[in-house]
Amino acid sequence: PQLEPPFEWIHRTQSGRDWYFVSANGPDGYKGEVSFRATGNVQLWDPVTGSVKPAAVVGGTEGSTLLAFDFACGESVFVVFGNEGGTSHAETRRRGEVVKVEGWRLAFPEGWGAPEKIGLAELKSWTELPLGEEGRHFSGTGTYTTTIQGKAGFVTLDLGRVETVADVYVNGRKVRTLWAPPYRCEVELKNGANEVRIEVTNTWFNRLAYDAGLPEDQRKTWTIAGPKKGVPLEPSGLLGPVVVK
Repeated sequence: PQLEPPFEWIHRTQSGRDWYFVSANGPDGYKGEVSFRATGNVQLWDPVTGSVKPAAVVGGTEGSTLLAFDFACGESVFVVFGNEGGTSHAETRRRGEVVKVEGWRLAFPEGWGAPEKIGLAELKSWTELPLGEEGRHFSGTGTYTTTIQGKAGFVTLDLGRVETVADVYVNGRKVRTLWAPPYRCEVELKNGANEVRIEVTNTWFNRLAYDAGLPEDQRKTWTIAGPKKGVPLEPSGLLGPVVVK
């Protein structure tokens, strides 16, 4: 394909199909059109979920196909030409109203110095919340919960920025584990109130940095070559904004 940085790609031909793997690795992702030197039915295969959907074809010439993409940083996809049941016309998407999700409650496990529960007026890094010194340096899993009103059907839940891994639950059922941008997934809502739970896990960096300044008998973590006392902390938790669309 004809691509501009920060796109990367690789191409293979097998069993009469053209397979392209494309990835947007720049900090701002990629939004625009891409020309592929292939024609015919074309689909997008998600390498994370295994889902398949029609590609958004916006044009082309003899021997080429022009596709439209809107990728977040780190997002990737297989572009597969030559599939039965594919499409050679523009994909039609039904977009709903974008609603910001608020009213979050945050809980931490006992024994690590963070408050057991806290209500959030807005989403911030754990390092910026009033959690106390140990809480600001917490490493592990924090659980965010809220309730959203909805109509029965599927919507996109977009978590915005997450540091670093998020397990998404809706009405007690696990939907997906999100470990890289874009932190979004399709979720099924029921009529009325829907419980949303996001379990976010960060790295051990901040706690190791805190323990580096404590006497050995007061430390809760240990490693051979960890961060030093006083180093800048890494952002952690659900930073958002979280929207349903």
